[in-house]
Amino acid sequence: MPIVETALAFVGVYYADAIIGFTQDKLKGAAQKRLDKLQSVLSQRSIPINHDIQKAVRQSHLEAGLQAARWGRAQWKFEPGNQEEAYWEADAAYRLIIDYLDAELYRFNDDSYIPNSIAVSEVIHLNFSQSATEIHRNAAESIRQHVLDELLRELEAHLQSRKYARVLPKDFRRAVLEGWVDNGKNLTVFDVMCDYFHEYVKTNERLRTIIQIEWLADIKTDVNQLTNLVQDLNNDFIETYGKIPAYFEEFQKTILTEIKTLKNEQLTSRTQEGVWQQLTSADFRPIEIDYVKKYYEGHDPVWPLIKKFTFKRDRQDHIIDHLESESACIITSAGGEGKSTLLHQLGIYYFEKNVQVFYNFHPVGDVDTAIAEKASRQDTVLIIDHAEQVLNLPALLIKAAYNRRLKVILASRENEWFHYLNQEKNRPHKLDIIKYTGNQKFTLGELSPTEINALSNTLIKSKIGFGLSKADLVQLLNDKSNKFLLSKMLTISKGKNLEAILTDVVQKIYGWDKDHGIEALKALAIIIMIELRAPKKGDILYSSESFLKASLKEIPVENLDKVYPKIKGYLLEEAPIQSSSLKVVTRNPIISEFFYRILFDAEDSLLDETDIVLSIMHAALKEGTSFGPLRSFGQYLLINLPQNFVAFNPELARTLYRFAFQNNFISSKCIDWLKAEIKAGNIGDYHIENSAKWICKVAAQKTADQHIYLTWIALERGEGNIGDYHIENSVKWICKLAAEKTSTDQIYAAWIALERGAGNIGDYHIENSARWICKLAINKALSDQIYAAWIALEREAGNIGDYHIENSARWICKLAAEKTSDGQIYLAWIALERGAGNIGDYHIENSARWICKLAINKAPSDQIYAAWIALEREAGNIGDYHIENSARWISKVYNERYKSTNIVNQWILTEAGQRNYGDYETENSVRWICKEGFDKKIAKGGLSLKSLSIWTLVEYLADNIGDIDIQYSGQWLLFYFYEKGKEAEGYKDILKKYETFEHLETNVRQYARANDTIGDFTTWLKHVGI
Repeated sequence: MPIVETALAFVGVYYADAIIGFTQDKLKGAAQKRLDKLQSVLSQRSIPINHDIQKAVRQSHLEAGLQAARWGRAQWKFEPGNQEEAYWEADAAYRLIIDYLDAELYRFNDDSYIPNSIAVSEVIHLNFSQSATEIHRNAAESIRQHVLDELLRELEAHLQSRKYARVLPKDFRRAVLEGWVDNGKNLTVFDVMCDYFHEYVKTNERLRTIIQIEWLADIKTDVNQLTNLVQDLNNDFIETYGKIPAYFEEFQKTILTEIKTLKNEQLTSRTQEGVWQQLTSADFRPIEIDYVKKYYEGHDPVWPLIKKFTFKRDRQDHIIDHLESESACIITSAGGEGKSTLLHQLGIYYFEKNVQVFYNFHPVGDVDTAIAEKASRQDTVLIIDHAEQVLNLPALLIKAAYNRRLKVILASRENEWFHYLNQEKNRPHKLDIIKYTGNQKFTLGELSPTEINALSNTLIKSKIGFGLSKADLVQLLNDKSNKFLLSKMLTISKGKNLEAILTDVVQKIYGWDKDHGIEALKALAIIIMIELRAPKKGDILYSSESFLKASLKEIPVENLDKVYPKIKGYLLEEAPIQSSSLKVVTRNPIISEFFYRILFDAEDSLLDETDIVLSIMHAALKEGTSFGPLRSFGQYLLINLPQNFVAFNPELARTLYRFAFQNNFISSKCIDWLKAEIKAGNIGDYHIENSAKWICKVAAQKTADQHIYLTWIALERGEGNIGDYHIENSVKWICKLAAEKTSTDQIYAAWIALERGAGNIGDYHIENSARWICKLAINKALSDQIYAAWIALEREAGNIGDYHIENSARWICKLAAEKTSDGQIYLAWIALERGAGNIGDYHIENSARWICKLAINKAPSDQIYAAWIALEREAGNIGDYHIENSARWISKVYNERYKSTNIVNQWILTEAGQRNYGDYETENSVRWICKEGFDKKIAKGGLSLKSLSIWTLVEYLADNIGDIDIQYSGQWLLFYFYEKGKEAEGYKDILKKYETFEHLETNVRQYARANDTIGDFTTWLKHVGI
């Protein structure tokens, strides 16, 4: 069944090409947005059509190749004589092909894996300038040939990339291009691929729905044109390529039904939010002077006000100059710094130059890019505030880039713009957006002296100087305690600092109305709670208007539909907030922080924080709780609010986690709650609700998060409950359960460590022994961590063995290096041979030196070089800085590349062993290396505490004891070591034995007197407990 032809060629090419040519279609709002989105994708042809379709096509592609390879290997028979070598060559190639295809298919076990499916991308790359009729006749054959060629190219590249390159077996190439016969059935790679894809579509409801919705139901075009296309498809395409599957017939019915509906619908009338408005002379009607004062207190700018009552920003001329050569620009800053005002000023500037100006200050989703067509007749400027909300922004910028009469001016809050560019869905467009905005951001920050002077003059000239002299205004505008422009203006207008002003706002809202004042404050609390406490680190989150209403309903607010407009209107009047349907937000995060303290942290707080947060959680629960790759706003809150409160208010965090658990909403983020209960000593038991053990058990049933299981294992291990595999909730029982549920390397490593610690090394056929677990783990969770644990296990058991002895430490090292090419494996291998005394030489395979060289080629890192230095030092090859492969040469040469703390550590130990203490001016001496490392000139991370302790002893031996105030003296270094060590893992426990710094200093002084040289510096390291 040629399902790829029908699915991809029909849906992806035939419809897309037909639609892209219909520039005059009359489309409804939602349909127009979908078409614009499709046009944007097609204009940037490197972008995949759809991840779900990609995955299904790629899997089908691989499965078909795998079937052909397995058939080919089964047919290849061994024939003694001259063909023996050819047989083994072909067999090796077949094994490599099968292993590679198996490994590629295994990657799909990770739901987040997105393949680069050439089979799908090719559909986009087909020539869309051809007519639809030509394309639907030729597309299927183009795709068919491409699929076969691409499979062969990919496998040839893989075979050639191996250490011992192989060639593609001729029989396999023939099977791919011409097909094969299996059990009397004629097969081709393309047919097998189609069968697999057909099965995926049939069994994967999500994929089937995506094909329906993304490609048919959402693309609405003119009735007659689309009907003709469907009819043409039935008469021509299906006759050529076979009967269309039943579910595509259903899709056809769906789209025809939508067409009939569309025929009788009229275009929706435009509303102010989300649509373009054209700037006209009517926008400059006179405005009352009272609003000018409100504007300077945080109300939104309006056109007539901007023209008469604002000052010119320095950035305005820079932006105008920029747009002389570039098609677009982006203005960013924090909230309340004047972005919206500057947008209005630029709009007025161009309007007065007889340029037509369109603005969209509250975009919703996609903007109408057809507006760009107006620039074909007249110079046009498009102005967009909140640019981060525009879904099809790349499409608009591309249009501007290829139209010299069109300019686009964008604005966004700095943090929102950064987040927009770095969202996963926008990363493919990031470089284009930066390029089309001229590789430059125009940021508004602190006022310049020129701007302060201009603003002061404007306030006085317009008679809204708030009773202050120019000198007073200049002083207040220069005040650094007010962090942003709006806060400066509020201070000027109200005569108080920002916190006092916002306290007055809260009191005024509270006293506004007997019933509704407190409800308005609760609405304000919900806004700031979501803004401040809901986002995870690095994210930005705001409440939408609909979610604000939903949360108020949970408080509850009676007669909400009637009361809400009053609450919203009063908040917009009194509080510095902004509102659109997409978000209700304070003007600046600093304002949110002040409101938070006033509402919740004061002794006489007006609101109960728990009530507010629980109302949000209740609303979030109703907003949607089904898990999926894209979580809803409600799901986001249910996951992150409890987690974030662990740091701010642990008791409230527990309450929120309990709420989530009681409502069966359990995510892996509850690990923070679990840790909080353990820290609070609430270990409890499995029947005690909300205890640590209870959380472990419930969370483990609902999630497959390894961190839950690892914490659970540590918890029971700490209580000595090792138990056995049949004893529920024992450590062994949990390990086995966790391995079955998660199959992660950390779980297996913990399980191996458990049995190894219990002395249960066992053997590979003994279930649940450490060795048996190693083998199981390698099959389930191939990773460097598992191999490293396995190597350590066999090394501890004395099974060093040799490279031909299966399951010996050496055999595992070699296997692991081939499988993972991970630096930790090479370090373990080097340590193994070094411990066995097999230093060898660089030409002696499997010697420690040979492994070092191999590791540097396969997995270079500062840790590998540090191990190499230690190896050469131990072998007595100190050498000199010009002698290649000596310890000194490696230290100097490779530290210049890495500037690594690890390499510097080994360098210091090398020179200290030669008693080359020197001084700070003597290059390559211990003191020179230490000082340069400490000052981060030769080590980005500075000196390690281990190196610092050696440096300290050097200064004591040199009698440079000094004082803790004398830089680089022994006492100064020791005090630094003492203060840093008290906070460092591995050192803080050691330093506890010294009651005071003076106690430590006396100990070091005595050691230095008893040892006139460093001598064996390892003695010193042991003395200080390292």
